[in-house]
Amino acid sequence: MTLFQRIFIVVSLLFAVLLASLEASYVRASRHYLQEQLTSHAQDVATSLGLVLPLSMAHNDRVRLETTVDAVFERGYYRAIRVLSPEGQTLLLRQLPPAPPSVPGWFARLVPLTAPSAQSLISAGWRQLGRVVVTSSPDFAYRQLWHTTRAATGLLLLFYLISLVLLGALLRTVLRPLRDIEAVAADIGERRFTTVQRIPGARELRRVVQAINTLSGKIRDAIGLEIATAERYRVEAYRDTLTGLDNRRSFNHQLENSLQAHGGQSAVLYLVQIEGLDALNAAQGFAAGDALVRALADALRTLDPGAQPLRARLGGSTFALLGWDVGLDAAQQFGQRLDQAVGAVVAHSGAGGVSHGVGAVYVPHSAEGVSALLGEADAGVRQALAQTGAHRLVLVQHDPGGMDVQGATAWKAFIGGALTAGDIALWQQTVFAFAQPTPRVLQCEITGSLLDATGEPVPAARFIPMALRFGLMPALDGAFLDAIFQHFAAQPGDGGQLAVNLSMQSIHDDGLLERLLEHLRAQPELARRLVFEVSEFGLVQDLARAADSVARLRAAGAGFAVDNFGFHASAFQYLQQLRPSYIKLAASYLQDLETDPGNQFFIASVVRVARPLDIVTLACGVESEARLALLRDLGVSGYQGYAGARPQRVR
Repeated sequence: MTLFQRIFIVVSLLFAVLLASLEASYVRASRHYLQEQLTSHAQDVATSLGLVLPLSMAHNDRVRLETTVDAVFERGYYRAIRVLSPEGQTLLLRQLPPAPPSVPGWFARLVPLTAPSAQSLISAGWRQLGRVVVTSSPDFAYRQLWHTTRAATGLLLLFYLISLVLLGALLRTVLRPLRDIEAVAADIGERRFTTVQRIPGARELRRVVQAINTLSGKIRDAIGLEIATAERYRVEAYRDTLTGLDNRRSFNHQLENSLQAHGGQSAVLYLVQIEGLDALNAAQGFAAGDALVRALADALRTLDPGAQPLRARLGGSTFALLGWDVGLDAAQQFGQRLDQAVGAVVAHSGAGGVSHGVGAVYVPHSAEGVSALLGEADAGVRQALAQTGAHRLVLVQHDPGGMDVQGATAWKAFIGGALTAGDIALWQQTVFAFAQPTPRVLQCEITGSLLDATGEPVPAARFIPMALRFGLMPALDGAFLDAIFQHFAAQPGDGGQLAVNLSMQSIHDDGLLERLLEHLRAQPELARRLVFEVSEFGLVQDLARAADSVARLRAAGAGFAVDNFGFHASAFQYLQQLRPSYIKLAASYLQDLETDPGNQFFIASVVRVARPLDIVTLACGVESEARLALLRDLGVSGYQGYAGARPQRVR
């Protein structure tokens, strides 16, 4: 029950008791007055008859006696008029038969009126002729009391209703700040640090509002400070200070994530290298060299190599560009424009002895790692630098080896056949939370793989890029999800949390999402155990769609988390919008963690930002006890990797 309801009920009850007391006092006073009036009325009539009847009684005039008594009896409200002789004998009697009062019976019982009797002597001089006894009828008094009680009750009820309306309006006005405080407190609980905008006039409430606004503001400012610190580190660690482009470290990480997200799509990677920059610095000073580098960066910003381009400065005189979903002819044409643009910048700078080379690698369907692509592009740069002439561009086409020689069509057929046949294996790896004296199980991450013709699992890194290329991820995720729901419905286990990866292609597929929601609604107990992880790289491509899907998953009982967190520019901003249950740090932040104070500082900053938002921070790929101790000291809540447990097949 709300405070408004409690105050309203108590005050209304007290006011009702007050009005009922006033009503009771009014009715009691009215009854007493009417009862006195009945007695006075009976006495007045008896006295009057005592003065009139002696003439009839003295002459023993029966007719006159009856006429006089009848005239009085018929015109008034009397129950009986009795004329008695001196000896007490009844000489004349006029009375009405007993009848209930003409008011509701409950009212007559609640407010009883007696029928008072009064008498007077009938005498002639000193001689007593008899007595007259008059008994009043209370029916008129009942009717009068009933009408006045109803009128008074109606007026009081109207006053009571008006008072209740005014009381409700007053309480709403007075308690509005409390509702605002409640809303702000709920927002703080939901990790949205809002403030009360309307400051109440009452001193006590004003102080409470100011206190909660101060609390919310301090938490928001503290989180904002941590976010600014972490963002500053991210910019310093992953942004080239001279050009403002990404540096090598950031480019490598984003390229790796792009390969995972866009695997199977065509891509083109360009490397631009300037030769003679050291000689220019020695001859004209570092300012001239820096000016040339900035001019090249500005030129690269105006060029668009394809969808979702990446641009970076990999070293002192080396730049990289990456574009997705581009054809071979378009890649060649863009390479020529890039070669011309770089040549124009070098020529415009007037720097003698400075030349350039552009090496490019075209990938029909990206599936290789970062080092392989950069290696081929670097070989192209060396060939371009060895050329003579105005244009220096070498573009090579990537030729994947190994099992990929089967071709894209064969991979597509393999994935479709495995899904049709149900050749799916499920694996689980335990995620641990740091606890004393020993770690405790936090969750199990469930992953899937396809089986080849011999029944052996095929690594996901080999078929996922092709599934992405041909838009098969919704079908792949759907098959894995069906297997997960089927397996864990039959083997509920201990009820622990289960983490499942979900691609953004699947998030965008309405059919798969609705199918997933049907599974969750059909198995609510399993739904409460599930947390769906989405990679940050895919998440930030369409935050609006992601937010809608996350809301629908949560409404069905499941949780949401972010995988591979920490590299996107809006990484900290979307945390408050999406409010994931936990985040898993990008593996790049764990590389050389023991010797890299920058990564240590960033991870500690992430933890300080996530904790007030009630978001758990987890680390992946942990393989050493030394790293476990360091992660614990940095405030990370849990870990996943060979240091805890290896993946185990469950289906």
